[in-house]
Amino acid sequence: MPAKKVKCIHCGTLVDEFVTECPNCGKPVANKWAPTKVSEAPWKWTPAKKKMNPLIPVAAIAVVVAVAALVYLRMIK
Repeated sequence: MPAKKVKCIHCGTLVDEFVTECPNCGKPVANKWAPTKVSEAPWKWTPAKKKMNPLIPVAAIAVVVAVAALVYLRMIK
């Protein structure tokens, strides 16, 4: 996908959207007060991978079976 063309705010030349400086006049293409050099984030975000306790699904199934058994026994009486 080709880059979109934008107009330099200083000289009006059409340039690629992602260039920082105009190849014609050498000035910043975006807002003249916008920073052109941005430092990297001081941290890297990585999602935490948690291991699920294997007893949780077993306990949930046991609770469902117990509730179903109680409901069934109440219906028989």
